[in-house]
Amino acid sequence: MSDVIKNITVTAAHDAAQAGRVLLVDVRTPTEWEQTGVAVSAHTFDMQSATFYQDIIALHNTNPEMPIAFICRTGHRSMLTARECASRDMAVFNVVGGMAGTSKDSGWIDCALPLKTVTTQS
Repeated sequence: MSDVIKNITVTAAHDAAQAGRVLLVDVRTPTEWEQTGVAVSAHTFDMQSATFYQDIIALHNTNPEMPIAFICRTGHRSMLTARECASRDMAVFNVVGGMAGTSKDSGWIDCALPLKTVTTQS
């Protein structure tokens, strides 16, 4: 079992995702995606979905050697997800600062990194 979770900054996560070195996964809710947009290269998996971990496993299985970098609003939910996935022997990163940033870490939006618009059906 792997228990190694590395933190990665939003700029490093963006660069790694663009270069094809990580799979970026946004674990926030559809409402949050609509409010702020989503990192341009991110896959979106709602942490509240009943199939959340199955969806992550399916993504992981498309390229099992590729680490997954999880992002949320500030880094808390992404860390919870990273811990669970690390316990399933996945190589993972937690994107510190998340989309909104914290008092310690700049977020994706603060750094003016590219976003895509997400529209969900209610």
